[in-house]
Amino acid sequence: KNNPNSNIEFLQADALEFELEKKYDKILLYFSFQYFDNNTLGKKVIKNLLQHAHPNAIILIGDIPDYSKIKLYYTNFRNLLKYYLRFYLGTSNMGKFWKKEELDSICKSLGIKGTYVQQESWQPYAKYRFDYLIRNS
Repeated sequence: KNNPNSNIEFLQADALEFELEKKYDKILLYFSFQYFDNNTLGKKVIKNLLQHAHPNAIILIGDIPDYSKIKLYYTNFRNLLKYYLRFYLGTSNMGKFWKKEELDSICKSLGIKGTYVQQESWQPYAKYRFDYLIRNS
């Protein structure tokens, strides 16, 4: 509401199902991809974002928990075990820690290019999160 730039549009909707009459050059999905907690849902989200992207658009999925760094977040065995138990019971409040290879596989199956992006150290959760850049080409 307070953004002075007229060329930026903010939308709040269910990433699995929203339908718009417009396409965009840039799309940002931030700090929420972990709640689409399996490959089927992740693919559905990316596919829906692609339907709203112009050719050669850039989609940034940001702040994704990194499975390869899960022990930097859960620093003791007890907490890590509780995470796995809650995740498999469907009661996790953290969502899924994604593997880069899972996103690469989703993009490959959709015929698009995705790139893992290490967050810069000044970002608050950079030690255990990453970004993922997709080009709609």
